[in-house]
Parts: sequence; C-alpha cells; structure tokens
Amino acid sequence: LDHWREVLLHEPRGFPCANADYLVEPTLPGADAGFVIAEQAKIYPLMSGHNTICVATVLVECGLLPEDRRKSFVLEAPSGAVPVTADVADDGKCR
Repeated sequence: LDHWREVLLHEPRGFPCANADYLVEPTLPGADAGFVIAEQAKIYPLMSGHNTICVATVLVECGLLPEDRRKSFVLEAPSGAVPVTADVADDGKCR
C-alpha cells in the first residue's frame, strides 16, 4: 500500500495535507468494512474522524453495503470498531 500512498499523495496529484483511505476486509467480528488511513509523510494514523465520515459516505452512496446495513453499520479502523449511524435521504445520499 505504501507505493499507492506515494503515487496518490505526492506531486503532481497530491499536496502536503492530502490523505487517502484504503478499504480493506474487516477482521473484527460484526464489522461491515475496514479501512486504513494513509497520509503523505508515511504516517498511518490509528483514527481520524473526517476520514471515518468519508469512508462511511462512500460506502453508503456507492451502494457498497447491504440495503439493511446502510443506516447503521460498523467500520473497523486501525484503532478498532467504529459504530456509524448514517442519515440517508430517499435518493441514497448522506445528509
């Protein structure tokens, strides 16, 4: 994954405060999806609120979760399980 971090987050595509989220298979029982956060300076934080919101939004709006799990699901961050409650509009977009 580190090669992708360099490609995505360094010039000409990235900039110093850019970061990326990699979706991975969860390892915790009950987790619906896992993610790893990558920052430009070879930092892989254990947790980030705004990255959690980004991952949750992508999973909901791109239909990557089962229909019955789009409003309440569990993400696995490197720091552990993160319960998520999403406010989903009739058109499937997060509010």
